[in-house]
Amino acid sequence: MLALSTSWRSVGSVAVEEMIAAFRALDIAGIELSYRISEDFYQKLRAPLKHSDLKVVSIHNFFPIPPVKKGLKGGGDLFQLSSQVDEERQRAITYTIKTIGHAA
Repeated sequence: MLALSTSWRSVGSVAVEEMIAAFRALDIAGIELSYRISEDFYQKLRAPLKHSDLKVVSIHNFFPIPPVKKGLKGGGDLFQLSSQVDEERQRAITYTIKTIGHAA
């Protein structure tokens, strides 16, 4: 199966329909949801993605961008699971569990 990350398309100014159309035009079977996707964009993307023939094959952690990091681009290292600071480690765990929930 050929899949491509949503990192390929900038979600900052791209409409959901435009993103899905761009992926479908490539004749690929799946996509990976990048950590650059905001909660707002994800909520707009969910239904059209479900009704498309694209399969989500993977999701980056942390997904979508955690609300405590609004205004940031997101990233896999927003919080460290290995942090010695309890609050940061707990946030990493909390948002990793949320990412897993979206994957399910």
